[in-house]
Amino acid sequence: GEPKLALHTFPGTSIAIPFFPRDRVSVASKIQIRIATALSKVQSKTQKLTEKLNQAGRAGFLAYGFLNFALYAGGTLLQWHRISTTGLATISSQVKKLGKVLGTVYVGSQVTKLPRIALAVALAPVGNRCLDWLQEKLGVSEGMAFGILTAALIGSFLTVVGSLIVGSALLG
Repeated sequence: GEPKLALHTFPGTSIAIPFFPRDRVSVASKIQIRIATALSKVQSKTQKLTEKLNQAGRAGFLAYGFLNFALYAGGTLLQWHRISTTGLATISSQVKKLGKVLGTVYVGSQVTKLPRIALAVALAPVGNRCLDWLQEKLGVSEGMAFGILTAALIGSFLTVVGSLIVGSALLG
């Protein structure tokens, strides 16, 4: 009869794949196991780096936020001209376009998540210096400095997006 599938699970992860038992392992099953093993390693590495980023506190979060700002702002600018709209270039059509653009940038962000986390861990000391500098210049607490820098990143991204929407609607 037909060979029955077994289930291969990876300890400490939510990854489980079906495969044929060892005596009748197909090429496809071997490939599935290799892919799942690689995914398990990436998931484990991401978890370890995320723990390091959490240990960096606000400075790590700020570094990761800056990298996300750079990725989303840059990705939005690049994708904006690649995705077309139909009909008149109204504010409404540009907002719909923005949804498509952000969807494609989100996919890219998932592919680059591990390198961004690793880079954020490396940049956490820079984030800490930025927080210290702003605290000293404005005479505010670390929490206030963090809030100001976070608001500046969010505001900058919204300015980029708003400029694209309004500019495209006005210029057609």
